[in-house]
Amino acid sequence: MRDDSLLLDFRTLALKPVFSGEYLSKIITTHGTYYSKTSPIELLKEACLRHYSSMEGRKEAAKKLLNYYKKPPFLISDDVGVFPTISSEKPECIFIFSHFFEAEKVGKKQTKITFNNKTYITVPVSHYTVMRQKSKLHTLLSHCQQSKRNYKAGSPNFGM
Repeated sequence: MRDDSLLLDFRTLALKPVFSGEYLSKIITTHGTYYSKTSPIELLKEACLRHYSSMEGRKEAAKKLLNYYKKPPFLISDDVGVFPTISSEKPECIFIFSHFFEAEKVGKKQTKITFNNKTYITVPVSHYTVMRQKSKLHTLLSHCQQSKRNYKAGSPNFGM
């Protein structure tokens, strides 16, 4: 059996649910679009476990470290982060990964997200929500990088 969670890496742009046909997820990457028979939540859980932690633990860490209690972003690995567009408990949640993108308001609750490679998706949430979630994710990623630097700088063998 193929493990589609392997597609959730530094090349992933977005993960969307699919509600018709045999597939449950649409995985949009820098190298193409893939469909999976596994739900977005299950794919994310498997991807987190591959990096030695549960998705729930990673969300809990973001909540505690940065006081993000609603729609917390989380890290799949040290360099791959993701944010939910709405509560991740809702099956229609779309997950946006840590890539540069532009967001354009196209309706009251419609935002077009265009990634650097010109791939785009439209999400059913406000421009404000997308930008707020993006900010939370970038803060989390920055915190992770700073924590690693501080740990390395404080190690006994630093500078040797």
